[in-house]
Amino acid sequence: MKTGKMSQQVPKTPDGRGLGDGPVIDDSKTLYPWIDTLPSDWKACRIDDVVDVFFSNVDKHTEDDELAVRLCNYVDVYKNEKITGTLDFMEATALPREIEKFQIRRHDVLSTKDSETPDDIAITALVTEDIPNVLCGYHLAMMRPRSRRIYGPFLAWVHASKRFRAQYEARAVGVTRFGLPQYAFRSARVPLPPRQEQERIAAFLDASCAAIDAAVTVKQRQMETLHLLRKSVIMNAVTKELMEAIKKRLKDCKLELSKEKSKIVYCRRNQKCQPPFKVYYQKFDFLGFTFKPRMVKERGKFRMGFTPAISQKNIARITDGLRKLEIHRWVHFPLSRIAELLKSKIRGWLNYYAKFRKSELRKLFRVVNLRL
Repeated sequence: MKTGKMSQQVPKTPDGRGLGDGPVIDDSKTLYPWIDTLPSDWKACRIDDVVDVFFSNVDKHTEDDELAVRLCNYVDVYKNEKITGTLDFMEATALPREIEKFQIRRHDVLSTKDSETPDDIAITALVTEDIPNVLCGYHLAMMRPRSRRIYGPFLAWVHASKRFRAQYEARAVGVTRFGLPQYAFRSARVPLPPRQEQERIAAFLDASCAAIDAAVTVKQRQMETLHLLRKSVIMNAVTKELMEAIKKRLKDCKLELSKEKSKIVYCRRNQKCQPPFKVYYQKFDFLGFTFKPRMVKERGKFRMGFTPAISQKNIARITDGLRKLEIHRWVHFPLSRIAELLKSKIRGWLNYYAKFRKSELRKLFRVVNLRL
């Protein structure tokens, strides 16, 4: 039995796009609740109505049969609000068709399209000038206004809004790393005021945020100055009190502290923690050893320790003594006689300096071997 074709009406969205056979779901309240609060002379439309959206496939590889280019990569967009020619772009190569399609231009908006969390996705940067031979790199989406209805800087500021990016966050897919498909960018709803008003909004935000950034920079410098002052006050208070206590203790023992030879040393034993004051000395020499921070192995794990080892001054003094012995001229002595002359010195070095970090004696015995 033959079946005839049945006509079926396909549900449509308000902008005229079909949704297939399923029911029409109005997600405007959840994805863009701000759409009902727009001024009367503003409109709202899909991004792909006024913007061309491209996903870059230009990789970071360098091939001999391709043309040399520079790439604006994920980190460049994530860490900078504006893309300028002063950035240090990565060197790479690309095909002529890739250069033609993904060459960035003034007022292009570049966006990240994946992240470790959905709320850190679709971070954008505005291209403020034409930068020759710089392409939009892999893992980025490029939005290029194709109509005078949308102003590039205004589009970038819209993407800086957390409420606007909520629709991207809702459409991100993934488990350990989240990404946005191309339709998420194309179908995103964007507010569309008149063109002149877009330009005024962008100019106002540029000027306001520049003033705020300048004020923040000044405050940060003041905070750094106060932080250094705090360290200096703590250092002066700690060292002065400590030195006075040492002087008093030595005076009780009928001894006197030498100002030229005395200094307070910070015995650093941790790689991460830093003292709350400026450190002037982290090592000192005592009884032929240099005490300073070194990596030590304790219970199978490496950590920072403050340990002694033969000092460089003593190594220089001993090697100078070996040079004066002129061992290389002892050609008339048998080896047994040379060993007899040197064994007492070598035994003394080992008995004294090898007590701590014997490996530091390698420099000394390398000189002995060269002399022999």
